[in-house]
Amino acid sequence: MKLLPANPTKKAPVMIVRAAIKSHTTADEKKFLNKIGTYGENIYFTKEEYIVKYMEAAEKRSNWGDIDKGEVLAHCHDLIAQETEES
Repeated sequence: MKLLPANPTKKAPVMIVRAAIKSHTTADEKKFLNKIGTYGENIYFTKEEYIVKYMEAAEKRSNWGDIDKGEVLAHCHDLIAQETEES
């Protein structure tokens, strides 16, 4: 196979970043958290453990978009309290 040299006169296409049609919201994130650890074929942790792992990962998240981080993390604490009461 013969490799051809890159064409130095041809510019790479410019990527255009477009706005999302619908941004993920706080309500969407809370709905996701309500179901975390309750679906799928491979559930390795309890719901509480998944929520704790989510909270650990949330500290590394830099772009929350339209999501209210404080409200979501408060919801995580509420869910953990519910799980503790139920067990």
